[in-house]
Amino acid sequence: MKVYRWCLSAAMVVGLVSLNGCDAEAVKKAEETAKNAATQAETAAESAAQQAASSVQNKLNESMNEAMNAVRGVDGGSELVQSIRDIVGNIASTLAGVKDEASATAAAPELTNFSESLGKMNETFAKLPGPAKEVLAGIFESALGDLKPQVEKILALPGVDKILKPVLDGLLEKLGSFKAS
Repeated sequence: MKVYRWCLSAAMVVGLVSLNGCDAEAVKKAEETAKNAATQAETAAESAAQQAASSVQNKLNESMNEAMNAVRGVDGGSELVQSIRDIVGNIASTLAGVKDEASATAAAPELTNFSESLGKMNETFAKLPGPAKEVLAGIFESALGDLKPQVEKILALPGVDKILKPVLDGLLEKLGSFKAS
């Protein structure tokens, strides 16, 4: 985002320079260069968000085998593990789609639904035996650690914090509530 703002500032400077006698072709070329730089910065930001979402999902998938073994034979355990994988992956994917105020507004209801789903999962989690809770609490802790940097980047986008901060604070709190003890 900083690169994008810099590019816009550069384009404004280019406009001022054109008032000082630069030929139109040089100004046009500078404007195109600034637009290309802004497009490249936006593409890089989108790629970074997708990579973050993919990283969260990959780490989660690695933990699933251990979790499935821990809940084997526990009533509702395998469904809970599947739900955890799905919801954390969906949260990361939804966050990756937030680029501005409009996409933040569109993501808010979905993120609220995820938070409500986590509340329901906590009821099932509370009924698990200690060893299964420990394994699943570790998955939640890892997911929380992976999502926090993504959340911080999103909340740094102009205007997004006022839309998503309350929703994301609640979501992160719910993720952190899954404790073994």
